[in-house]
Amino acid sequence: MSHGLGIDVSTTATKAVLIDRDGAVAGIGVSEYGYDIPQPGWSEQDPALWWTAAVAAIGSVLASTGVAGGDVDVVGLTGQMHGLVLLDAGREILRPAILWNDQRTGAECDLIRGVEQDGAVHLAAQADGGDVVAASTRRGEDGADEDQHEHDCK
Repeated sequence: MSHGLGIDVSTTATKAVLIDRDGAVAGIGVSEYGYDIPQPGWSEQDPALWWTAAVAAIGSVLASTGVAGGDVDVVGLTGQMHGLVLLDAGREILRPAILWNDQRTGAECDLIRGVEQDGAVHLAAQADGGDVVAASTRRGEDGADEDQHEHDCK
């Protein structure tokens, strides 16, 4: 009998749900993991956890239902929100992933939204010949430009 397998890689666990041909849930496997908060507002996780947990959750649901992997005809996959996984040229993980709920770029996000906070008062972007340049300025308490940045966004 054919089955479908749904896999959800979330922030705190990977779940695998096995569905039979009639759409009934045949079984569920779960493998939990944590994430790190190395500093207040930061949220990071070892991406290797996702693979290890997927293997464990899939193995668990197949073992608990007695369904062979070859009887799975379709796989659906979903994952946690946006995150940053940095890889080197050999596609090896360079550092823990920065997760969707990380807050370390709050001041930069406020700049982009144009919110005046902590002296952030200006953000401009200009398209010139296909190139986009973004510039931001932070003003000090005395009103003088304290910090200016120009970013080439090619």
